[in-house]
Amino acid sequence: MEPNNSLASQPPITTFFQSALQLEREDRIPLSIYLPDRDRENKPVDISSWQEILIQQMSLCFGGCSVSQTLGFWQGQVLVTENTFVIMSYVTHQQLIENISALKTNLDRFYYQTNQETLLIVLGNNIYLYKPSVSADFE
Repeated sequence: MEPNNSLASQPPITTFFQSALQLEREDRIPLSIYLPDRDRENKPVDISSWQEILIQQMSLCFGGCSVSQTLGFWQGQVLVTENTFVIMSYVTHQQLIENISALKTNLDRFYYQTNQETLLIVLGNNIYLYKPSVSADFE
């Protein structure tokens, strides 16, 4: 049986930011950000400070958030298991317009400082694999 590679066909993250800005003005849709506790080389990373940063940011920007913990898996040279923390808020068009730049900055920092391959973001029913388009100095 062939594995389902449906995520590989998902739109790039630039499409996430474009679609986020095209929401209907009154709609509230879920925005979920997945924070893995392993890096691209399967080394553990401490994400506790990032959890706090993004919980505070999403609560301030979007009026609140919920956090859940789940197991994530990805195939490298071996099957990797990681604890993944999901931070979810219901967001409006205006809230995204006002806060997307600051959110992107923190996602970029998390990506580089925790040596990620990609980050998973879900906006409504759309799945995006986030990878900053340019390298930045976030060390």
